[in-house]
Amino acid sequence: MRELLVLIFTLVVTLVGVDAAANPMGYPACPQHHQPEFYCCSTSSTTREVYTKFRRPTGGSYEDDYKTGWAQPRQVNFPYVRYSPDSPVFTYADAKSVCRIQSVVIDFQTGELQQKLQCSSENVSLVEDSQDASIFWTSPSNPRNNNASFPIGAQCISLMLSDGSVDEEKKNSCKSDQKDEHFQITNFGEPPLVGVYFVYLVCFALLTFWNFHRQMIYRKNCTVMDDKSSSGMSDILSRTKYELISADNSESQLVQTGYSFSSLGRIVFVYFVMATVLLHILLIIVICDYYDCFTPHLFDPLSASATVFFLVWLIAAVWLITIVVYQQDLVNFFRTPSSLNNCEFAHMVKNDDTEIMLTDPTGVSFLVAKVENWLNISGKPRGFQETVRVEVIGGKRVVDFQHLRYIYNEELRQFAPTEISIGHTYGDIGAGISGLTTIEARKRLQTIGLNTVDVDMPSLFTSVLHEFLTLFYIYQIMCYYVWYYFTYWNMGIVMTLVVLGTAVINIYTKRKMQAAIVKMTRCRTEVSVVP
Repeated sequence: MRELLVLIFTLVVTLVGVDAAANPMGYPACPQHHQPEFYCCSTSSTTREVYTKFRRPTGGSYEDDYKTGWAQPRQVNFPYVRYSPDSPVFTYADAKSVCRIQSVVIDFQTGELQQKLQCSSENVSLVEDSQDASIFWTSPSNPRNNNASFPIGAQCISLMLSDGSVDEEKKNSCKSDQKDEHFQITNFGEPPLVGVYFVYLVCFALLTFWNFHRQMIYRKNCTVMDDKSSSGMSDILSRTKYELISADNSESQLVQTGYSFSSLGRIVFVYFVMATVLLHILLIIVICDYYDCFTPHLFDPLSASATVFFLVWLIAAVWLITIVVYQQDLVNFFRTPSSLNNCEFAHMVKNDDTEIMLTDPTGVSFLVAKVENWLNISGKPRGFQETVRVEVIGGKRVVDFQHLRYIYNEELRQFAPTEISIGHTYGDIGAGISGLTTIEARKRLQTIGLNTVDVDMPSLFTSVLHEFLTLFYIYQIMCYYVWYYFTYWNMGIVMTLVVLGTAVINIYTKRKMQAAIVKMTRCRTEVSVVP
């Protein structure tokens, strides 16, 4: 079987005319067509580099193509510029316009080089040295389009043998000795990294302990509320006029959870915020280390630096995404759960379930509702939620939620919306034409609050948090970190400024619209009251 496969392969190769051992000289771009000569130049006792002298090929069907290519205008990109160099344009064929970099060995002990861009317009000797436009010198470290020359002060020897071939052994040995570079962090067990490990180990330990502590407090203080049915409409109509009533909120499906301040929770929250900021600082440090901001390097730029950057970047991305996803529950997480009869804050969630008002014989509405329930994998009620502060007014614990006042009901053991019964006949309503007494007015004010729809203007800090705590900005920030690390810092800075400018405009526009809404909901004027 093996012999058959070999035979088939041989036939295929023969039919398509493929030469298994193709001669490199058969390719016009092969370097051997340029008759290269190799030299080894030492700029110090440990720094060596191979310089190659190429000649433009002559003869053959590609000679005109070679001449056309060598006659193209070009620029020496020195000093290095990413997009468009500002050095003069020249052609190799015009000796009076040629530019090249002159290298001078400043210190042979250290191998320090001084490089300067020279053009024939300011160096007459360069014109004399550039008469032969068919010769081009280069080296591995030579900038693009630079017709190199031996560094002044370097020690250069030929690597060519008497028969015109190159001494491969000497050529392979003509390279700089590997520097014994020392990095501050090599085995990831150095004290600075141990300190970072300890910071985040303590962070996770505190979060775990705090979560366990909250669960214990919840089991101790928070009891399950008994469902109590409302007294019904008949009970409301039977009440006398101006009697204060409390309606059960079971029909509104209002979920209430009590929370209180905790000194330990504040400490854990502050530590959590500091750990979040530290992640960004670590990313900036790794990026700065890549740009030689530390001497010696913190990490090996050729291996460990990229690994460390990726790990820190990944942890930071997951960390920030988690904060954005759970931002509504994050503040209450660092508060202790408390029963509603003594809590300082009440987290109110009003369900907003979809209702199918018409019969759908196709079953599409039922399918959509089923998909919505399936997507709600968290199991949490969907709807409007807000954490409001509990106030004590007239000896009663009250909260204002969605412009409606709720008073804590001892029987229901939860906050219930309040109403006022003014009677069930026109006569009962007409009996109140004389107005309210001072005691009745004060009692109503304490029970149902002001008859206003007050719109609060959020603080500037709150507006900034609402703007940046979104997945879009997290995506942008993490992308720009990658740009900064992979030497794309110039566009990274531009895009960062664009995003920050856009965010400032968005915050300003939103606050301006919110201020207009607040202004429309408030009116101050003088009125005359007839006694």
